[in-house]
Amino acid sequence: MKNFILKYNIKFKYLKLKAKKTLSNELEIIALNVPYPPNYGGAIDIYYRIKALENQGFKINLHSFVYDRPEHKKLENFNTKYYPRKSHIRSFSLHTPIIINSRQSKILLNNLLKSTNPILFEGLHTCLYLDHPELDSHKKIVRLHNVEWQYYKQTGIKETNWLKKIFYAYESKLLEKYEKQLKYANFLCCISKNDTNYYKKAFPTTTNYLPVFHQHEKVDINLGKGDFILYHGNLQINENVEAVEYLLKNIYHKTKKYKWVIAGKNPSKSMINKCKDLGIKIISNPEHDEMNDLIRNAHINILPTFQDTGIKLKLLNALFIGRFCLANSPMVANTGLEDCCIIANEANEFIEQIHRLMEMEFTSTQIEPRKSILETDFNNALNAQRLIGMLE
Repeated sequence: MKNFILKYNIKFKYLKLKAKKTLSNELEIIALNVPYPPNYGGAIDIYYRIKALENQGFKINLHSFVYDRPEHKKLENFNTKYYPRKSHIRSFSLHTPIIINSRQSKILLNNLLKSTNPILFEGLHTCLYLDHPELDSHKKIVRLHNVEWQYYKQTGIKETNWLKKIFYAYESKLLEKYEKQLKYANFLCCISKNDTNYYKKAFPTTTNYLPVFHQHEKVDINLGKGDFILYHGNLQINENVEAVEYLLKNIYHKTKKYKWVIAGKNPSKSMINKCKDLGIKIISNPEHDEMNDLIRNAHINILPTFQDTGIKLKLLNALFIGRFCLANSPMVANTGLEDCCIIANEANEFIEQIHRLMEMEFTSTQIEPRKSILETDFNNALNAQRLIGMLE
C-alpha cells in the first residue's frame, strides 16, 4: 500500500510539474487592435513580438479588439479571439478614459479566467481588467507603447478641430489619473528609454526597458547612391502632417533640384494637391513591399518630428534598410541611435546636409556602426528572451 501511495505521489508531482511547464509556455495577449497587417507602429510592435515569442516555443492565445481593421487569416495560428470595441459615446465615463472603457468585454474576461496563464496587456488601452480580483493569480505584464496622457496632450495642442481638441485634453487628464492602476502589474515594459525613466519614478521595481519589435533580422542596405529624398509615415497622424508641412514650407524650395517622394497612409486631399503643385511625387497607401523598396532605394530618408514620444518605427526601418538617415534631435533623443543618423535641427542645417549627402556615396564603412547597435539592442530574439524571463 505504501509503495502504491509513494508511486502515486511521485506520478502526481511529475504531472503537476509537467502541467506547470506547459502553462509557462503559454501566454494570453490582449491586443488593442488587430495587429495584422503590421503597417503602423502599434501593430508592428505587437505582431513581431508575437512572432518572436512563437519562435521561442511559446503558444500564443491572442485576444484582439476589432473596430477599424478587420479580422485576418494570418492570425489564425495564434488561437485568436475577437471582441468588438464599443463606440466612444457608449464608452464615455467621468473616471475611465474612453480608449480603455471602450475595450470592455465580459467575454474577454471569462476567456482569461479559463486558465492561469500569464497575461500580456498591449498598451494602457487594454488594462481595464488589470486590477480585477479574479485575475490575481495570473502574472500580468503591461507593454506601454507611450506615456499616453502626454501623447494625447501634445496631440490636442496641435489639433485644429475644437471638438477633437476638447476630447484630447479631457482624455489626457483621465489617462494621467488612470496610470495608478499600473501598480497591479508584475512588470511594465516600456518602449523607449524616456518612457522607462518616466515610469520608474512611480514604479521603480517593476519598470523595464524593452525595445520595440520590428520586421528586420539584420541590417541590409544597398550601397552606392539613390536618386531621391524620401519622407514616409502615417500621413493621417497630426505629427506626421506637421513634419510634411515643415519640409514643404522650409526645406523643399531650396532643394527642389533633387527628386522628392512623400509616401504613407491616407494623405489628405490638400496634401496630395500641394505635393502635385510643387512637383513632388506622393504615394498614397503603399503596400508593405513597396514601402520597403522606397526606403531602401532612397538616397536620404528625411525624418523630422516635433513630438518626442515613444520611438518612431519609421526611424528603425530607415536605419535597417535605408541609406542616409537625416533626422532632428527629437526623433533620436535618448534612443541610442544618435550616432546612426545625421542630425539637423534648423531649416538651414537640413538644407546644407541634403546638398552634402546627395553628392556622397553610401559605403560599407557607414553600415558598421548601425550593425553594432541595431543587431544587439533591437534584436527581436534577444528581446523576446528578456520578456520570457519576466514570465517565468
